[in-house]
Parts: sequence; C-alpha cells; structure tokens
Amino acid sequence: MNEQPCVTTADIRHGNLHIRLNGYVSPDSVRELTAVIAKIYPGDGNIFIHTAAVSDVAPKSRHLFNHLLEAGGLPRERIYLTGGQGEKLCHDRGKVIHIPAKKKHCGGTCANCACKKSA
Repeated sequence: MNEQPCVTTADIRHGNLHIRLNGYVSPDSVRELTAVIAKIYPGDGNIFIHTAAVSDVAPKSRHLFNHLLEAGGLPRERIYLTGGQGEKLCHDRGKVIHIPAKKKHCGGTCANCACKKSA
C-alpha cells in the first residue's frame, strides 16, 4: 500500500515521548515504530502515539506490535494511543484516548441558519 515512512515525527515534550503516525500501518511500520520507541524513549514519562493521520492498520500489525513491545522490554503500561485508528493498533495493556470532535459554534448570522429557526 503506502511505502512512505509511517513514523512522521517523534519528539520529547514535557518528559513524554510523542510519536505521530501517517498513512497505512503495516507490519514493517510497526517494526519501525518499536525501533523508534526503543531508540528515543528516555525511560520515564509516557509514550503517546498519535494516529489521527493513519489511513488503516494491517490485520497482523496489532499482534506484532504487542509482541515487539514485550520482546523489547518496552513499557507497555505507559503507552497511550490517540486518534481514530488507535483501537486497531492498541496492544494488550494499552490505553486509547478518544478525543471528541470539536463542536461547531454558530453565531446565528449565516443564511438559512437552523439556530434562528429553533430559537
């Protein structure tokens, strides 16, 4: 599918590792992701994996992610996934943070405004 690197950014902010994923998450992408975590994670703080820009997750990627985290001795209990594809990738001890969609606020000034009609 998508041959571009899956991990687009990885940086430490406020003591936590933040990783942004992009495109299709394949087993190769999961290997890349766990290698980045092993290389950059300072050993304390949490790891946030942002999946908002992920288009889809390969069926075997979740199982491989869990296996590689365990085999590498990475802190599974400190990993949080955010975004719509987080549940598809989340490992056995992982946590998924659901970020609610922003509500649109209407000032009642647009043409044919439904807010004016209901008030």
